[in-house]
Amino acid sequence: MAMEGLRGCPNAYFLGGKPVGELVKYPQHFDVCIMPYRNNEYTRYIYPLKLHEYLAGGRPVIGTRIPPLEEFSSIVSLAGIAEEWSSAVEAA
Repeated sequence: MAMEGLRGCPNAYFLGGKPVGELVKYPQHFDVCIMPYRNNEYTRYIYPLKLHEYLAGGRPVIGTRIPPLEEFSSIVSLAGIAEEWSSAVEAA
């Protein structure tokens, strides 16, 4: 399971469940904020509200190249394939 592999990483922290009102406090401490959506029919029509919280935290934001994020491409790095994600994270 992927989660078990992450538990051994020194830079991965598992803090347990948090009330929704507390979640807004966390992105400002991230090195990079990611929105790894699947690119499918559903995500063509969503609006990623998390984007505003991420931008308010002042950290770099990377998202999947989906239509709702395309209009933010001047302030959000967009990625589709693994190499683009890796490059965007390194650049951030």
